[in-house]
Amino acid sequence: MLAALKNVIKRSPFAPLAASLYGAALPAARRRAMLRNLRYDRETVEVMRRVLRPDSTCVDVGAHEGEILKQMMRFAPRGRHIAFEPIPGLAARLRERFPGTAIHEAACSDSAGFTDFVLVENAPAYSGLRKREYDHANVVLKTLRVQVVRL
Repeated sequence: MLAALKNVIKRSPFAPLAASLYGAALPAARRRAMLRNLRYDRETVEVMRRVLRPDSTCVDVGAHEGEILKQMMRFAPRGRHIAFEPIPGLAARLRERFPGTAIHEAACSDSAGFTDFVLVENAPAYSGLRKREYDHANVVLKTLRVQVVRL
C-alpha cells in the first residue's frame, strides 16, 4: 500500500515538494546521497537532451522504475529502447509501463550466466551484484539468483 502511494506521488505534480519534505527529514548522510543521486539523474537527462536524436537506440542498464528510460523515450521517440532490470517485480512493472520496449529481466556484466544478486528489499535502488556499504542503517538484504547477460 505504501509503495503504491509512493509511486503515485512520484508521478504527480507534487513530486518535487514531496522529495524536499522527505529529504529534509533524512539524516545528513542519506540526504547527501539522495541529493547526489538527483544531481546525477539531472546530469544524465541533460546529456541525453544534447546527444540523442529522435531515432536513437538507447539502453538502460538497471532500469529500476524506468525514470531514465522514460526520458530516453522522450528524447528518442522513434528509437529502439532496451532495458535491463534483474529484480523480477520491477522488471514486470517496466513491461506494463513500457509495452513497446524490450525489457530483459537480467543483470549485465562482462560475462553471461547466472549469479547471486543482492536485493536491498527496503531500498531496491541500492541493489546490485555485490554487497556494499549502504548509507543508511537497517537495510534488509535478500539474495536472488539472477540471469546475467554480457552487454
